[in-house]
Parts: sequence; structure tokens; C-alpha cells
Amino acid sequence: MIPVYVKTLLPLFCHSFQSTMIQSVKRSSLSLIKKIVHYLHVDLLTQVATENKQLVSRSINMINLHSTKTLKSFLRLLLWWKS
Repeated sequence: MIPVYVKTLLPLFCHSFQSTMIQSVKRSSLSLIKKIVHYLHVDLLTQVATENKQLVSRSINMINLHSTKTLKSFLRLLLWWKS
């Protein structure tokens, strides 16, 4: 059941982070993304990232402006590893 939730919610939170102009929504969605990434198994995260490559690459660009170094580095590593 967890993969179903992750595959639907992670892209949803990424999209909401990218498309909103309200800072509180950005902060909340980024916080949820960080929690998902932190507690998620690597295989499932890799699967979600490969299914949503465009979304992940856009998220990295947005995170470059707004987020911590850890999440940004992890997403870049994930993209590099899968390419």
C-alpha cells in the first residue's frame, strides 16, 4: 500500500511546490517531500524518480532556490545515478 501512496503523493507535492506562489504552501509541501524522501526506501524512491524524470528535474531547479543542501544533493545524485 505504501508504494501506491508514494507514487501518487510525491509527484503531487512536487507539483504543488512548483506551481504555488504562497510561501506557506511551498514550505508545507517541501516539508512533506523531505519527510517522504527521508523515510522512503531507496528502491521505491528510484522507481518514482524514473517514472517522473521531468518532474524531478524541475523540482531540483526549484529546490535550488528554496531548500536545504541535503535534499538538493540527494536528488542530483539520484538523477546522476539513473542516467
